Amino acid sequence: MNAVQMKIQKTSRVVSILTKILYVFLTVLLSAEVIGIVWLIVLPDSSSVKLGNMTIISPAAFNGGASTKQMALPLLVYAFKQTFVLFILILTHKIFKDISREYTPFLEKNFKRMKQIALLLLFSSLQPFSFSGPDSLNINIGPDCELLIFAGIVYFFALIFQYGSALQQQSDETL
Repeated sequence: MNAVQMKIQKTSRVVSILTKILYVFLTVLLSAEVIGIVWLIVLPDSSSVKLGNMTIISPAAFNGGASTKQMALPLLVYAFKQTFVLFILILTHKIFKDISREYTPFLEKNFKRMKQIALLLLFSSLQPFSFSGPDSLNINIGPDCELLIFAGIVYFFALIFQYGSALQQQSDETL
């Protein structure tokens, strides 16, 4: 194994660990948001819940005059967006974990995962809602152009990795 492969392996291992930390953190955050959404829907008038010695304050306590429906909808949209990010982080983690184990990025499963990431970015760019405050729901007609461009770039890199995978396979068969 040469120096470049060692550097790729070490860097991939570090990025794999960082993406795992990020997706575990995002999973906890997403779980808290889902609990908040359920709380706002099921117990809209409750300001707190006491569990033993601990008091949990409802998200509605910080509403600033907004109704629980006005608070639940943005939380639901953000949770939906974060779900896409969570899946992208999981796929990214798997890519870098496999690169650190296999010593090459040109694996069939990696370019397939990159295509899945591009698809997730594409779907995420088509999300039609955004919020700028508790009383303002904006409905966007058309995609988020930055995410759409980024999805195209990731898909293009997936095609490059697919070609690299084919070259890697030919090289391995020749030797």
